[in-house]
This record gives sequence, structure tokens and C-alpha cells, in this order.
Amino acid sequence: MPDRNTILFEPEKIDTLFGLPVSPFLRSDGELVFIFYDDLTFTNTLIGDVTIRKGFHSDGCSVPRVFWIAIGHPLDIDYMKEAFLHDWLYYTQPCSRIIADKILYDEIKKAGRVGWFRRRWIYRGLRIGGWAAWNKHAKRIKAEQEARAEAPTVESEPTD
Repeated sequence: MPDRNTILFEPEKIDTLFGLPVSPFLRSDGELVFIFYDDLTFTNTLIGDVTIRKGFHSDGCSVPRVFWIAIGHPLDIDYMKEAFLHDWLYYTQPCSRIIADKILYDEIKKAGRVGWFRRRWIYRGLRIGGWAAWNKHAKRIKAEQEARAEAPTVESEPTD
């Protein structure tokens, strides 16, 4: 079976998707993700500038299907851009989880496309279930750091 992250098809690059530098891709596991083909920078009052790097992929807001009626589809355009930022914050962990969740809440509120009821449900859902994704990425980050620490250093050629 192919790797979960194997891309099955690559549609032509879309100039922008709702003003975002992303293209949709279908992974081998059937999940639709969006891959950034250019950097996207957000400015946030809590942590300053945050840049989502080219090549990053996101599945949008990870909302269990049972809550779609109250919160909306995971790729709902009302909060897609903010969900991409939140996924990046979870993936890179430049701040604590509670700050990442607060940033999503604040960014959705600032955008003004989602009412207070849905916004609160999204935030509560993150606080209840976001730990699994946060911990998965924390383990990955720790393993990457340990691998870099254990990697042999390459010394330069001796000079005469």
C-alpha cells in the first residue's frame, strides 16, 4: 500500500484559491489536502509574524463529522485560511497549544465570517480534542531534534 502522504494526482496549479497560494491534492488514503505553492505570512498580536512555508499541506479544520452541522465542513471557506494557520502552528509549535488555539479563535473573529456560536464550538472542540494532533507533532519534533543531535558532523578538509 502506498505511503499515506503519496499524492495520487496533481491538478494544475490554481493561481489562488480564495486568495490563498494553495492547490488541492488527493492523497493515496483518499484525504483531500491543500499544499502551499508559495509562502503565506500572517501577522498576529500574540506571537507576531508567522509564515506558512511553501510545501506545507493542510487538511483544514479537523472537525469530527458529527459536528459538521454545528461547526461546518473541515474545508469551510469561512475559516479555511485560519485553519491553515492553526495547522501550521500545531505542526511547528512555535508557541504553546493554548496560544495556538487562541490564535485560531482570534483570527476567525477578526475575519468576521463566523458568528460567536460557531467560533466558540470550534474553540471548545480544539481544547477537548486537539491534544492528539499536538502530541503527535511534539513527538515528531522531538525525534527530529534528537536525530539532528546524533547526526555525525562533517569536518572540512584539512588545509596545508
